[in-house]
Amino acid sequence: MRLKKLSLGIGSIALFGCDFSERVEVKIDSIQLDNNASVFILENETGGWESRVLSINFEKFGDGEDNFDYVWRVEDSLTNRVTNVFQDILAYPANFTPNTSGIYTVTVRVNDNSSKTNDEASIKLYAAKNITQTSNEEIINPFAFALTTTDDKNTCDNLFNVYTAQSTNVGSNNVIYENSYTIIDRLDENYCQIDTDQLPNHAMNDSDESFDIEVSYDIGNSRRGARKVFSIPRNPTMSGEGSLTELNPDFVPAIMLNGVVFNPLSEGCYGIASTYSNGDMDEEGEEQYGCNSANEWRYNFNYANNTHLKQDSFYGHVTSDGVYQYHRLADSFFELCINNPEMASQVIGYAADGFPIYGCLVDESNSDKGRLARSGYALRSGERSSEELSSRPNVKSSEYDGQFISDYGHRSEDESSNDTNAYDLDRCNGMKFYENDESSYRYYMTPDFPYGPYCLVGAKDESFNKDNATNEETSPSDE
Repeated sequence: MRLKKLSLGIGSIALFGCDFSERVEVKIDSIQLDNNASVFILENETGGWESRVLSINFEKFGDGEDNFDYVWRVEDSLTNRVTNVFQDILAYPANFTPNTSGIYTVTVRVNDNSSKTNDEASIKLYAAKNITQTSNEEIINPFAFALTTTDDKNTCDNLFNVYTAQSTNVGSNNVIYENSYTIIDRLDENYCQIDTDQLPNHAMNDSDESFDIEVSYDIGNSRRGARKVFSIPRNPTMSGEGSLTELNPDFVPAIMLNGVVFNPLSEGCYGIASTYSNGDMDEEGEEQYGCNSANEWRYNFNYANNTHLKQDSFYGHVTSDGVYQYHRLADSFFELCINNPEMASQVIGYAADGFPIYGCLVDESNSDKGRLARSGYALRSGERSSEELSSRPNVKSSEYDGQFISDYGHRSEDESSNDTNAYDLDRCNGMKFYENDESSYRYYMTPDFPYGPYCLVGAKDESFNKDNATNEETSPSDE
């Protein structure tokens, strides 16, 4: 038996085999990227793409000649199309340059000169489209990259892509987070997935008062957020009447396509204050964190006089576990909708039950025209009881004025609502696109309460639980 070792790349080698006369056996360990390059391939300023040099390591056993054929092929996850782009390149190593953003599986098959034996290996490469929104743009729309879809079925299959961005933490000495990422991919026949480091594609923490809690980072990497993978059911179903899933602090209700969580619930409730690391506590009536259960005195983050709840210009802030999230979408986004009524709504995110989140426009009689979706919520009529106020002296008003989320009721079921105007959206802030087709259900973002998904019409996927955050210290770019 004779062992021949070929060192044609970088990395470890593994093969165990025997030499039987003239037979040659080949075993590939892996495909490697030269010079420790990242699996993320970035778009340059002119719209072109970086290249990657692909090397392989393998061992061969036998007495045959050291002549091999290298057959490379590429599968594009966006189209599920296989392209033999390297078919005529039998030399080694190979050079790969994408022509558009997407997820590419590159496979090499190594044949011996007699084609008696062969082996293959694959590697995933992510060509990431830059979706950074800069402050010098006239209107900053975090979802400007989102495609308008004419697909009436709620499937995530047509949204597969890879995005990268740069954001600046203005209130934290202008720390720059480079190449944050969001990957929308197929997980299996039943699920898509959104793999993200949960950092926005725009500046954050740019209000007059900085956030009290810093954005969390992956261990060993102070320029990347906390990685989490959300599973999105490809064919979500409604649970039926009486089976709505109410929001609670144990899970996040939605993930937007730019990788930022949306959650209308604040962590602050009147009378429940957390103690900070320096021993300080918030004053009564200005509690920011610590409310981890159902509570009718939970503050509304978007109430103008709740100034103790610090948000940036995108209505985002950092939670107690260090994750940046939206409580509403920015005024610039709704301004874009109002000024472009003929724009079809875009899918800009997914709720925890797998149903999509559309922008703020609803179709007008199934035409190309659109108008702002109308929330079904309104302030309750009447006043708070004297007993309630006596035990909570720092409540802003004796009226239901929106300081707390319980100040609102849905017009379909709350007789105390003081608003009888027409509305489009149900209690969860969504509706069926086709009245008799449950699979056409979608949520909407609104400038008014509750601002986005407020309950779930389908079963929550466990990947949206807060305790299901990944413990991995690396992102795909490090693997």
